[in-house]
Amino acid sequence: MASADQDSSIERLNAETVHLEQSTASFVEADTVTVNQGAIQEARADTITIEQGGIGQAQANDINVDQGGIGFAQAKRLSFQKGGIGIAIGQQMEVTNARTGLLLAREIKGDVQAMLTPKTAAIMGGGMGLMLGLVMLLFGRKK
Repeated sequence: MASADQDSSIERLNAETVHLEQSTASFVEADTVTVNQGAIQEARADTITIEQGGIGQAQANDINVDQGGIGFAQAKRLSFQKGGIGIAIGQQMEVTNARTGLLLAREIKGDVQAMLTPKTAAIMGGGMGLMLGLVMLLFGRKK
């Protein structure tokens, strides 16, 4: 088990179990990662648990977040309470009082507030394609 406590900063950490307490790390790879009031730039694990912390990029089978944030999350199962995710991709997601930029999942439970859903992305893409087509039609090459 690797542990970092109280205001330490780690560049790269590989271990079976990693626990960060009020610390930061650039890259962590482990079976189990726990972050409590800390931050990681990139984490890869079987299970990631965040309490009042954040991860820039997280990849795991299971990700559990309570009052935290993730920039990009890829997980089979994601449970998220009171926080925010930029982009989340997975199979099963349970979200409570959280905001997401883009959420792609087979099964979503909870009260997620997604800024960009697949439906809104398709509408935006269609609208942008229509606008581009009109601009090309109006200002296209003249023979």
